[in-house]
Amino acid sequence: MKPVKRVLTTIAIVLPLAAVVGLGSIAFYGSRPTFPEQFSVSGWKVGGMAYADFPRQLSRQVALLNSVPVQLLSNRKDVPSRSQKLQDLGLRVDDRELQALLHDLTKGNLLDRARNRWKLRHYEAKIGLSIEADQLDKKLQSLWPELYAVQPVSAQRIVTPDDRVQYKAGQPALRVDTSRLKADIERQIRQIDPKRAENPLSIQVPFRLQEPEVTEKMLRGQHVDRLITQFSTPLNQSSPGRRHNVRSTAATLHEVILKPGEIFDYAPIIEQTGVKFGFREAPVILNGKLVPGVGGGICQVSTTLYNAVLRAGLEIVERRNHSLPISYAPLGQDATFSTGFINFRFRNDTKAHLLIRTEMSDTALTIKLFGSVPTDTTYEIMSNTVETIQPPVKYVHNPGLKTGEQVELSPGKQGFVVDTYRIKKQGGKEVSREKISRDRYTPQARVVASNTGVLKPPVESAPPQKNVIEDGVTQNGSTP
Repeated sequence: MKPVKRVLTTIAIVLPLAAVVGLGSIAFYGSRPTFPEQFSVSGWKVGGMAYADFPRQLSRQVALLNSVPVQLLSNRKDVPSRSQKLQDLGLRVDDRELQALLHDLTKGNLLDRARNRWKLRHYEAKIGLSIEADQLDKKLQSLWPELYAVQPVSAQRIVTPDDRVQYKAGQPALRVDTSRLKADIERQIRQIDPKRAENPLSIQVPFRLQEPEVTEKMLRGQHVDRLITQFSTPLNQSSPGRRHNVRSTAATLHEVILKPGEIFDYAPIIEQTGVKFGFREAPVILNGKLVPGVGGGICQVSTTLYNAVLRAGLEIVERRNHSLPISYAPLGQDATFSTGFINFRFRNDTKAHLLIRTEMSDTALTIKLFGSVPTDTTYEIMSNTVETIQPPVKYVHNPGLKTGEQVELSPGKQGFVVDTYRIKKQGGKEVSREKISRDRYTPQARVVASNTGVLKPPVESAPPQKNVIEDGVTQNGSTP
């Protein structure tokens, strides 16, 4: 039994001692202050290098990369070749993986550090090298300012005096293809030998044509092919202020284009006109009466547009007639406007873009719509007066008259109820008839002065009306 006991005693002594020796070796291995022997960084062998020396060596390698000259070779006579350092072209160094590995090798307990050291003994860490696109583009613009000074010229849609639609092609501009150049530089820098990092790179500059914002293809794709319809309203004896308001609003409306399905809104047109041109004094309609004001005439533009829209067969979204009959359009075929109360809106329900153009002469305002609709389809507008409303009589007391005497001060005007229809024709034959609206125009009272000889108690005044200004923006310069 003694030999067995001796063996057991020896084992009891040797095993702990071996454990202590093993732990000591692991601790020593994990605490070594150098990289694992076969560790490398993007082809740069750093195995055995002290951790403390590595940041300085890494900074040196990055500095070498930044200073690598890049020859940008141009094959165009009008664009000279240039040379720049990598750092000026937007070199970016990403060492996040390397820093994470350094943390694993130098931080934590000795057992984890030893395990990580063993795992990384043949590892090659990667440093990401890339070119920052915005910095590269800015540098290219500074290298070839003459090249970038030439801007693309957009294509144009031209409407001739006889209303034919033509196109003028745009002009592209030559540019360095930044994306391709960036990829070419990045491909070469990833192949740089760290031992020969100072050797220059030679890269053929790729070029491209920068198309203008608006190309002929884009314009033709809108299918503004021809004049669809037009409508004119007379200016009659318009005052200078009213002419200014009509002309200015028409100028804002000119060249407005609507996409298929888009809704036209007249309110922003008025707002923009006020900002760009301002409105001048001209009569407006206030609560059903013609009074002095500012902006008179803006509804002649909306009315003219409304009539063109009706005859193009477009969908009316919102529209209201004037409270009083107007002189420049048939009853039932007008469209008034009042900021915040009454608007005019329609939808381009065709499959093409819709172009609005305006023309103004000394005698008339004309609005034309261009787009694409079947050539055999036309529309006619018919308005019928279904009721004539006689003006009420308003008596005013005049004690200067003889008792029972009456004097007409104002003859008044009739009011009307009007139905309007849109008749669709194909090949000259009617295919449908659509009721567009029933409109009521308020009669204006006949005013008569009289003296009955009997004084009546004053009539209680009606509650004040909310001011609704039509065909203008303000009354006597005050906001409505």
